[in-house]
Amino acid sequence: GMQAMDGPVNFGENFFNWGLLADGYKQQTFGMQYQPEYYQNLFEDYGFRIYYKQYSYRMDISNPDLPERFWKIAAWRAKKPNLNYEHFKFRNKEKYICDFIKVHEQAWQKHWNFKKIDPDDIKELLKNSKYIFDEEFLWYAYYNDEPVAFFMMLPDLNQILKKINSDKLGLINIIRFFNLKRKKTITRCRVIVLGVVPKLQRTGVESGIFHQVKQVMLRKPWYTEMEMSWVGDFNPKMNALFKSFGAKRDITHYTMRYLFDRKKPFQRMPIIDE
Repeated sequence: GMQAMDGPVNFGENFFNWGLLADGYKQQTFGMQYQPEYYQNLFEDYGFRIYYKQYSYRMDISNPDLPERFWKIAAWRAKKPNLNYEHFKFRNKEKYICDFIKVHEQAWQKHWNFKKIDPDDIKELLKNSKYIFDEEFLWYAYYNDEPVAFFMMLPDLNQILKKINSDKLGLINIIRFFNLKRKKTITRCRVIVLGVVPKLQRTGVESGIFHQVKQVMLRKPWYTEMEMSWVGDFNPKMNALFKSFGAKRDITHYTMRYLFDRKKPFQRMPIIDE
């Protein structure tokens, strides 16, 4: 039978609205939730304990604090034979959806919460976000023409939504929304997922992707800040990767767990060591 419950969680993908805010009580980026400080006491008083911590990193991309050696390695990796990079294009969305699923199934299959992605869910997401999604914010890496990595980030729509200040997105607010977007109101972006198939992890593919993203940001200088969220404390490899990019830990959320059997020993989320 059921042994535990986790919360607060989103009944969907865990890169949106997942976890309890524990540090960094300020305006959150799009898809990241805010709760008052006293919420943690409510969970703990009920009997929840920290199952794992979720770290969000922030980086100033107007003047990224990265050593020149990093970019040289990234540029070198980006030019390696048999390895090429390309960004998402709506005209070939069927291909990119399939490639996304291939990488996801290999990169996440050993994670405790892995579940296969329904292609129709991705199609619906793309359909609903076509006018706000930037094709150059989703990148793929291919090795011998096979998809081996992907990277996805979103513009921080909260920077516009707070100016509209309305729960109803009627015609007037839609016009205001696109007018603010045209004026480059959005200066932040949020990395929501970065995945590499196991056989090419720790080979610098991630650096090659960031080299591509850097070129995009040079063409779009109104973006000055990047958030990378979130990474579990059970994933030391990914935490180390983001730190190597020069990102600083900025916000912490908790995924809490309540054991129905109160006598059962509590165990934290196991560390991913592969």
